[in-house]
Amino acid sequence: MPSPKTGFTLLELSIVLVILGLIVGGVLVGKDLITQATIRSTISQIEEVNSATSAFRLKYHALPGDISPASAASFGLFSPTAPAIAIFENRNYYGYCSVKGLMFWRHLSEVGLVHGQYGMVGNSALDPVSAQVSGPVTNFSDSYMETKLGNSFMQPFNAYNNKIYLYTGGLLELNTGYCTPDNGSISPLQIHAMDTKLDDGRPNTGNLRAYGGFAATPTSGACFTNAASQTDAAAQYNVTAEYGTTRSCTMYAPFQ
Repeated sequence: MPSPKTGFTLLELSIVLVILGLIVGGVLVGKDLITQATIRSTISQIEEVNSATSAFRLKYHALPGDISPASAASFGLFSPTAPAIAIFENRNYYGYCSVKGLMFWRHLSEVGLVHGQYGMVGNSALDPVSAQVSGPVTNFSDSYMETKLGNSFMQPFNAYNNKIYLYTGGLLELNTGYCTPDNGSISPLQIHAMDTKLDDGRPNTGNLRAYGGFAATPTSGACFTNAASQTDAAAQYNVTAEYGTTRSCTMYAPFQ
């Protein structure tokens, strides 16, 4: 005699669905907590670098990397013997991937204000004559501080109104005399969260600024939308569910 067919009761199915819902919900909540912790850690990094730079400036009367070679040598700091002296004549100015930007991290490392040996090891070691990397650099985090966001590095850069910012973005190549940026290293959701905590939550106003693709409406690869130009003050971050997690931005954090 065949045994009667058995199956799950509605109550049992309901219990299973509730358990699955709790598991999925827990995973999503956990992921969100990790994301928020990463953003807080990155903000702390920016604040720590700012404090370290202020401490250096107070002691040495110049910004790291921007101190003249003669003054740097007198303090026992890295001092190139034959750099392009013109770069030191424009005080408080840092070009993108510049010698002064590389020396910025080298000097902070030398005096113990940041952890690491930036500009000191491997093919990131700065040439004692020119202060150029001996490149091509294989580990960018030996030249610049990597953010907790991952795939992005910080360097001082004069971007807007001759103010100094911590440019935060990716790198594709760093070699003697040049580098290739990766302008899609931070997602709109990440930078929007940091902008909201540090500033006004908008990409082209306030102190913190964003750079990346733009569009009038939410579009793949756009860092911000509602924009007719790269500097449109009406722009908003592209935080839609479809595009918000795509790495399409770089960041200029307020600094000094």
